Amino acid sequence: MLTTMKMAIHNLFQCVNTQLKAKVHVPKDDSLRQLDMIQQSILDLNDIVTEVKRRTWRATGEQLSTSIKGKRRTESPVDVVLCP
Repeated sequence: MLTTMKMAIHNLFQCVNTQLKAKVHVPKDDSLRQLDMIQQSILDLNDIVTEVKRRTWRATGEQLSTSIKGKRRTESPVDVVLCP
């Protein structure tokens, strides 16, 4: 079971490393450091998505405003999804 988890962590680390085109060398048996790097990558991507959504909202916020029954309502823009 532990070996399977370490292999899964290493596989995920390799995927993250490949997506980021990083040349980070972490020993295969250093699962904690790999998990730290995976976590940091996820946090970085989350920050990017949040920033894109914020900028999209600012750019399209006025265009998406609609008037319903005399009340002004602003709808949210479509969620932005970043794909590799």
